[in-house]
Amino acid sequence: MIRAILIDDEPLAIQVLERKLEETGEYEIVATFQSELEWKGSIDDLQYDVAFVDIQLVGSNGLNLVREMQATNKESLCIFVTAYEEYAVNAFEINVLDYLLKPVSTNRLKTTTERIHNELELRGLKAMEEKAHSIQINLFQEFSVYYEKKLVHWKTSKVKELFAYLLTYHNQYVERDMIIEALWPGEDYQKSKRHLHTCMYHLRKKLKSIGFDHAVTFLDKRYLLQIETSTDVDEWKKAMNDLHEQPDSVEPFNRVLTLYTGKYLERDDYEWAKERMQAHHFQMISVMVKMKNYYSDREQLEETSQCLNVLMKEDPYSEELVQEMMGILRRMGRRADAVSLYEAFAERLQTDLQLKPSARLRAFSKGI
Repeated sequence: MIRAILIDDEPLAIQVLERKLEETGEYEIVATFQSELEWKGSIDDLQYDVAFVDIQLVGSNGLNLVREMQATNKESLCIFVTAYEEYAVNAFEINVLDYLLKPVSTNRLKTTTERIHNELELRGLKAMEEKAHSIQINLFQEFSVYYEKKLVHWKTSKVKELFAYLLTYHNQYVERDMIIEALWPGEDYQKSKRHLHTCMYHLRKKLKSIGFDHAVTFLDKRYLLQIETSTDVDEWKKAMNDLHEQPDSVEPFNRVLTLYTGKYLERDDYEWAKERMQAHHFQMISVMVKMKNYYSDREQLEETSQCLNVLMKEDPYSEELVQEMMGILRRMGRRADAVSLYEAFAERLQTDLQLKPSARLRAFSKGI
């Protein structure tokens, strides 16, 4: 519903317009005024979306009144309603949304209503975008929330963990018992439920303080978190989706790697997050493999070796990676480094696993 106020010094004109607006089923008439003085007496209590104002008011000028309205309530829309066409140019110079001539026809009012809806929708989208930019949420490495560039502090560590958990299932309903099992595993159920209710109260209170009122809803023993913002993980996933199987440049790889600033919630050490942490990290390893293949296909040996170094740190017992790295080093004229790599690998296998390199790798090392 569009919340509207009407200002006209003719009571009959107010009644006619009020009836026409109500007949559309689109408006809620918040208040009506017959003078500028009446309107000024209610400024502090008024909440409305649009004001329908007569230009010629007894004792005042509608143009000046609208200027004052725009100064006191920048979010409201103004529409002139008058019997005189000659004011149209002046009206649009002060940025009113529309200009209606009396008597207002049903079809003309329909057009005005569509304009109001479109403008309110645009303003709503802009407000959501501004709100989204005012908050920054990081889930990689360590969970942190910044509002207007200031770190958000939580009532307790469990309130913080609860928000992180709900963000993991952002825009999805989560069973209450599933939350309890994740955050208070093995504890008494009734006691854990009370803990959840207390934490949820403080979480809602904190979210409201940073502009996200009614962000968490409860229905059929399930919770739903809905906030108009994105996390660093969301940005990374978007970059992952943009990464084609065979990109024609290295930039998509670099973007994915740059956005991945650390393992998912690693420093927070939440038990429920470890499976997701491993899944995300495995995806990053697969990206590094693709990047290595990209460089290898283009005979960019130095870049290929850099990727292999990263992969070998992730999997220090992989003979395939060691053999590929030895081959790259040989092609780069670094035979001594290839031999040293093999010897270090053989020692690591023996020390850590009491194993020896395979016959294939031993034969390959002799050919270096």
